[in-house]
Amino acid sequence: TFATQASVSSLAQTVDSTYARQSDVVQLAGLTATSVGNYHTDFVPNYASPNGWMYQYNTGPILTNPGFANMVWNSAGYYSYSASQYPSSVYPYRYVRLDQDGIGHVGASSSQWSGSWSCYAVAAYTVSQPGLFSMAASVNFSSASVDGGDYVVMVNTKVIEETTVQPAPSHVINVFLGALQPGDVVRFALGPGANSFSDTIRINNLVISGFPLSTNPAFIGALMGIQTQVESNDQQYQNSFATSTALSQVNTTVTQNDLSYRSTFATKLALGQVNSTVTQQQSQITANDAAYRAMFATQTGLSQVNQTVVAQGTSFSQNYAQKSQVQQLAGLQPVVVASYFADYAVGGAPSRWLYQYNNGPIDTAPAFTNLVWNPAQQFYAYSATEYPSSSFPYRYLRLDDNGISHPGSSGTQWTGGWSCFIVAGYNISESGLYTLTATASFPTASAGGEYAVFVNDRLLEDKLGTDIRLHVISVFLGALNEGDIVRLAVGPGSGDGNDHISFSDFNITGYVKSHNPFLVGSLMDSEFESFSVNNWDTFQGTTFPPGWWYQYTNNQDLTVTSAYTNLVWAGSQYQASATAYPAPNPGGHVRYGANGDGHLPPSTTSYSLISYEVASDGIYNMVGYITFSGSCSNGGNVFILTGTTTLTTFPAPKTTTNINVPLGLLRKKDVIRVAIDNNGVDYCDGFSLYFTINGFLAPIYL
Repeated sequence: TFATQASVSSLAQTVDSTYARQSDVVQLAGLTATSVGNYHTDFVPNYASPNGWMYQYNTGPILTNPGFANMVWNSAGYYSYSASQYPSSVYPYRYVRLDQDGIGHVGASSSQWSGSWSCYAVAAYTVSQPGLFSMAASVNFSSASVDGGDYVVMVNTKVIEETTVQPAPSHVINVFLGALQPGDVVRFALGPGANSFSDTIRINNLVISGFPLSTNPAFIGALMGIQTQVESNDQQYQNSFATSTALSQVNTTVTQNDLSYRSTFATKLALGQVNSTVTQQQSQITANDAAYRAMFATQTGLSQVNQTVVAQGTSFSQNYAQKSQVQQLAGLQPVVVASYFADYAVGGAPSRWLYQYNNGPIDTAPAFTNLVWNPAQQFYAYSATEYPSSSFPYRYLRLDDNGISHPGSSGTQWTGGWSCFIVAGYNISESGLYTLTATASFPTASAGGEYAVFVNDRLLEDKLGTDIRLHVISVFLGALNEGDIVRLAVGPGSGDGNDHISFSDFNITGYVKSHNPFLVGSLMDSEFESFSVNNWDTFQGTTFPPGWWYQYTNNQDLTVTSAYTNLVWAGSQYQASATAYPAPNPGGHVRYGANGDGHLPPSTTSYSLISYEVASDGIYNMVGYITFSGSCSNGGNVFILTGTTTLTTFPAPKTTTNINVPLGLLRKKDVIRVAIDNNGVDYCDGFSLYFTINGFLAPIYL
């Protein structure tokens, strides 16, 4: 209870369980709280102008023997464990970081490394003047986090408040810190809970405020003296501001109400009129609390959306916008940054594209080297004067303007023991978030080949050691900066006979930072968890694989999900009947098996359906192909849906038809569906379907 001995002594008999908010009491006392430290407005890079703030991590158990060390400035624009490497290779500090926007990441949890204690990201403020202080903050953990996270508030190494056994996806904190002296350090430590998977954090606000001694030396000085005495008293009174003589008659009441009212004070006599107002305001605050804490807005595009949500008092989580809506409001659109075909540099003209090959093992020491322009052949090759070259393993290397290319020799066909890949690279011209998409096919006379995708010399995705004739590639490249080089390398597989490669749909697309510096910049600072799943590798017999359904429907209206019928396992494939093939109509010849091999049901108003349920919020797309295999088939039509909403429809004739469909921002448990009909003719409609669903998990504020 905030009071000096003199002011309380005459009121002690009337004190009971009625309290009020700190702001109302401060007005009665004639005092105004002062902000002394603000995380966002005080932030300076590289400790350039010391202002009391430090960015730290703990070096021991946070509650018992923490130890703290300062993060260092990383040239990427944030404080982290290493100045040059992110993520670091050192546990448990691998992902720990903090930036000016409050976006950061905690370290590893105790269950994920050998040290048995969790690593926290710590924002620390050193008090420069004596006074009574409090801390207010709010923080969100990524929606992809397994259990959210926890926090600890400390003064020096003394724990004031903590939630280490109660992790949550968001926290709103208001903590009274007590009487502090110059040099005392207030620490706000954010930890991973029990699991540190995808624990990106966003500090929405963090402010140290209070009543410096200089604002009212007599009154604040008296309160600080009382606080010092209280802290030496018994545990049951340590949260009450009073001397033992003046408040002896009210200690019982204070103890009973301490947890709920520890940061507030008043006497019934002084605040009787305030209490009714506070009660009404508290009801309104409680009603609006859930709506306010989940809201967000970009500095420009989403500010009007935020105002509307606030006015309606509705949680933004119930109005989660699809990717296309968010992009439109924020003025953000993906762009094709580079196209292999449109940008092809004839004659060796200057270009951001690189036409290369590896000069060492592709997965360990690729040593990328430029091809040269061959004027006679009008394409890039190993030699400017001869083709094929007489030098192994570079003999047949080529990259031309229509996508017809050729890798070098395989590791089994020359003495070096490593395979030679053809490499198309692109030098990024502007910071942003990027994706590479391409299709690479080998002729039927070839055994097929392999591929690898790099950013600089870092291998992101590969199908090395394979012999596959058709590769449908879609790779989220992450946050890239000017000068980063993206490379697609295609190799000969186990042998290089007839290994002509045909590229198609070879593009690099992305969200360029200059189009929306705030939103794209924030996303670039976030840690993304990429995701990929395809219908071939996940296939299993007996029961559907987790998240997948193989079905058919005899209802022409795809929105009627109650008409969907599950196929059943019949020993080697899923079909309409476990004992008869073909089954009685309406199932007939419908089937689905390994490697996407299937057959449509007989009715001209029916569909085969392959569906997948999304496990996490994220931005997704689908790439793949479909081929109708029956010699007498006239093909069909393909429908791509999310839920019961059809995103796109396209015809699929007997020849191979590529699939490349952006699915947008999907929520956990949304269902992606591929539906196929027989184009109105029931006649030998066997098909082969391959598709990959790619995505990256959405940060909590997208």
